[in-house]
Amino acid sequence: MVYDREKARRANTKWRKAHPERVRKIARVWYKAHPERARERAKAWYKAHPEQIKNSRRVIRETELLIIAQRWGDEFPRCRADATPSLIDVPCRGKLQVDHLNGGGREELTWSRLMGVCNGTRKLDDLRVLCELHQAAYAIHRGDSVGGSDPDEWQDEPL
Repeated sequence: MVYDREKARRANTKWRKAHPERVRKIARVWYKAHPERARERAKAWYKAHPEQIKNSRRVIRETELLIIAQRWGDEFPRCRADATPSLIDVPCRGKLQVDHLNGGGREELTWSRLMGVCNGTRKLDDLRVLCELHQAAYAIHRGDSVGGSDPDEWQDEPL
């Protein structure tokens, strides 16, 4: 009997689709047993697929902005400078960014915030969407150059 590699590959793919929980369990055991090889494989995959990674991150970022905008009653993301009256006299310019209303944004890891917003585990009460210019104007208005809600934490950037 001759080994048909293509037939075996199709059978393996079919089994993996039928048993996703077992596949995840097997993968977890393998990753724990071979952390160096897993890291090497991940690095190689990231290096080989930069466009796919870039697109995936863009979609996640846009989803986060959309979810935050919908929390404030907007159908699509837009600069919400109207929530801070002192910012209205500055025109909107630049990319849209997530603003932490209570400060402290630099203490929160960006990726964990992104995933928390997208999967619904992070509260949205202290987030809003601002453009780059309004974000900078708001920092100046608060009197800090680095950020944070506590004035004792504010630091001046070295020149």
